[in-house]
Amino acid sequence: MPYVETNDGTQGFLDQGGVRLRTERERGVRLGNIVLWPTLFVESRWDSNVFQQDAQDATELTSAALFRFLPGLAISNLRPNKLAFTFGLLGDARVYVSEDRAVKGQNNVGGNADLRLDILPNSPVTITLLDTFRRSLQSQNVSSDKTFNVNANRAGVRFAIHPGGKALDIALGYAYLLHIFDDTTNLNWQSHNITFKSTWRFYPKTFAILEATLAMKDWDSEPYGQGQFVDNKALRVWAGLSGFWTKKLTTLIKVGYGNSLHDEGPSFEHVIGHVELGYKITNGILLAAGYLRDYSQTSFLGNFFVENRTYLRTQFDLAQRVRIDGMAAYSLVDYAEYDPAALGVSQVFVSHKERRDQVIRGNVRVDVDIARWVGVSVGYEVMAVLSNYFTENLSLAERPRDYGAFIRHQVYGSVNIRY
Repeated sequence: MPYVETNDGTQGFLDQGGVRLRTERERGVRLGNIVLWPTLFVESRWDSNVFQQDAQDATELTSAALFRFLPGLAISNLRPNKLAFTFGLLGDARVYVSEDRAVKGQNNVGGNADLRLDILPNSPVTITLLDTFRRSLQSQNVSSDKTFNVNANRAGVRFAIHPGGKALDIALGYAYLLHIFDDTTNLNWQSHNITFKSTWRFYPKTFAILEATLAMKDWDSEPYGQGQFVDNKALRVWAGLSGFWTKKLTTLIKVGYGNSLHDEGPSFEHVIGHVELGYKITNGILLAAGYLRDYSQTSFLGNFFVENRTYLRTQFDLAQRVRIDGMAAYSLVDYAEYDPAALGVSQVFVSHKERRDQVIRGNVRVDVDIARWVGVSVGYEVMAVLSNYFTENLSLAERPRDYGAFIRHQVYGSVNIRY
């Protein structure tokens, strides 16, 4: 299976802000009280390992070049009184330059669409309606014209109370999540999420945070013993502080409790947390380092996995025309015990009952504004999963192995048109 990030869409619902297509320097097209921000990104990219394979699994890793076309449009209203709305749409058309049939099978169209309506945004009580659609394009980790593309939608409502000049904000939200895959339909799932979040601004840029989420997840597939497709009711409770303590020093401290509450088999029950320290060297240079510990109840082998991640990120803004973003991260990922033989799943063999991976990520991106409405970007991304874990399908004559390890490099450049 391809590596899956910890955040599977069940977290951060109340922080949803829509597709980000505009910056403060972009004017947009004004039609009375409505503003439109059209965009077009044309990108060329080289991918060293399209199918996220390990050298043990393939004698020659499949690399390919591709073009991406990302048209976008954001719409919002100015000076809202009774109703504030934002709508964002970003397409993602991908065309691979390859004669390989499996690579050609990855040609597809994805994208994002977000809608947010705030009723009475300036009153002490605000009702917010949100809908987010994501069509994410990802290849499988075998050379195949089948894909791991997924269509995800999240629709919900939020009730917020913010008396006293909005120094205190208390919000309760509900969201319905639906994930449907193009080809791997046995991985489809849905979830009902309830979220509570309270923030108290006791300094102009410093907040105390208390939040809790309950994600009631239902797999479409029947569970394979006590290790795959087991329904759960994942609980997270966080408390912490976020904001600037001086003009240059910013911190995020969140500590909490998590319990995946799986219907069968092992459940995660432990401390979770997120700590980040940032320092603004100048108005245009920011350095930050952090540590994140969280779990995901969306694991395709074992009921869950836990990620302990340390990271370093940087941001440079130079002369209001050049921006450089960089990130490096190291994660230790532990999966719940999964033993198919003990569960009576005779056609699958696993190398280890308890899987442990080391994951290394890194990226750097340089954006240059040539003019107010046009710019260029170049970037590099790397992801490496270091693991000796593999599965083997015993029901097939060739008994193919699926290795968990892979290394993937991507280099890209784009022309960005934004108005």
